[in-house]
Amino acid sequence: MHFVSSLCLNHFSKYIIFTINLVFYVASCCTIYKILKLFHKENLSAIVVLLYGLSMGGITTVIFQRMYMMLTFFILTYLYLNLKICKNEFVISKSTKRELIVTVILGFLTQYYFCIYALLLAIISVGIMIKQKKFVELKYYIWCHILAAIIGVLLFPASIYHIFFSYRGVAGGVVNVSYIERLKQYFKLLFYSFSLPELLGYIVFAVLMILVIYKMITGKRKDIIFMVSIPTILFIFMIAKISPMVNIRYISPIFPIIAVAVIWIAERIMNTSVKVLFKKMANKKVFWQKNTAMIIITMLTVSLSAYGLKNSEPYFIYKNYKQRIELAETYQNLKLVYIGEAPFNHLQDMEEFLIYQNSIIVNTWELEALKNNEGLADEKEFILNMKCWISNFDENLHKVLNYTNATNYELLLDDGESRLYKVKR
Repeated sequence: MHFVSSLCLNHFSKYIIFTINLVFYVASCCTIYKILKLFHKENLSAIVVLLYGLSMGGITTVIFQRMYMMLTFFILTYLYLNLKICKNEFVISKSTKRELIVTVILGFLTQYYFCIYALLLAIISVGIMIKQKKFVELKYYIWCHILAAIIGVLLFPASIYHIFFSYRGVAGGVVNVSYIERLKQYFKLLFYSFSLPELLGYIVFAVLMILVIYKMITGKRKDIIFMVSIPTILFIFMIAKISPMVNIRYISPIFPIIAVAVIWIAERIMNTSVKVLFKKMANKKVFWQKNTAMIIITMLTVSLSAYGLKNSEPYFIYKNYKQRIELAETYQNLKLVYIGEAPFNHLQDMEEFLIYQNSIIVNTWELEALKNNEGLADEKEFILNMKCWISNFDENLHKVLNYTNATNYELLLDDGESRLYKVKR
C-alpha cells in the first residue's frame, strides 16, 4: 500500500487499496483455474469463481481495506504448489522450489495466519511422502520451508514475538468466551459468507463431511482429498482457538478453497445422478451426462448468488458511520469519551474526534484513568462511544459509568460497530 501510494505522487486513497485487492482477487481467480486444471476440471473454474466472487465472503474480502485478499492469494498459491508437487509424484523441479520458497516468504510476511494453513498442509504433505517413501523429495521439501522461514524471520525479526507471545499470536484468543461458542460463531460467519441459513449450512456441512470421509476411504486419490480437506477444516478450528476476536476476516482466505471443494463434489454428485437418470438413452448418454450436470450446478450457483446479493450484505462497509458524524455535529459542544480495545483501531474514528470539543481515548485496560479525570472535571454531560466488539461489554460499561460518577445515561445510537450514549453526571 505504501509502495503503490509512493508511485501515485505520495497520494493516499482508499481506491489504491481497493485496486490492490482487485489485483490479488483476479490473481486468486487465476490460481483457482490452475488448481482445477491440474485435475482436468478447468470447465468448473467459471462456476467456482461465480460462487466465490459473488458470495458475501468474497465481496467482503475484496472491499475490506486490509491484507486478507493478499493472504487469500498466497494460501491458494501454496495449495496449488503442494497439489502440483503431489501430482508430480513429489518430484520438485528447480522452478517449483523457487516458487515454493517465495510463496512461503511472502505469505508469512503478509499475515501470520498463513503459517497456520501452511503448517497444516505441510504436515499432510510430509505424511504422504513418508508413506510413499519419497525420502529424497522429502528432504528438498523440508529444506525449502526451513530456508523460507529463516529468510522471513531475518527480514522481520519481530515476527518471533508477534507469533508466539502477542495477543494476536498463538497466545491469543478471548479467554472469557468458551471455545465451543467461538467455533459456533465462526461456522455462522462461514454459512453467512455463502448465503446459507444456519440450519441449512450445518446440513450442507454434514453432507460434505460424509462425502469427504467416504472418498478418503474409497477414493483413488486419497492424498489429494486429504490435502484439500483436512487443512481447510482444521484451519477453522485453530482460528476459533487463537484469534483475538471472532471476525470473518480471519477465515476469509479459505473461502475459495471451500468453493472449489463444494463445486467439485457437486459436479461428481450431479454426474452420477444424471448417469442413472439417462442410462437408457444410449446415443445421447454422453451429451446429457456432461451438459445436464453443468447446467444444474450453474443454475444452483446463480440462484444462491442472487439470493445472497438480494438478502445479505458484505461486512466492513460501515454504511452507518454517517449517523455517527451527524450525532457528533449535534453534540459538538460536548466532550467525547471513546472506549476501545486495541492500540490503533481508534484511527478509523478520527473524523468523529475532530468534531467534538475534545476526545478522551481510552482502552479497556486503562479505564481507571477515567477516575477524577481532569478533562471531565467540569463536565455535566459527555458522549460515550464504546465499540460493540470489546470483550465483557456490560462489565466495562459499568466501570466507565462508575469511574466517571455518572448518574444517568441514554443510548443514542447502536450501529453494530459502536454504541453511543449521552451520559449525565
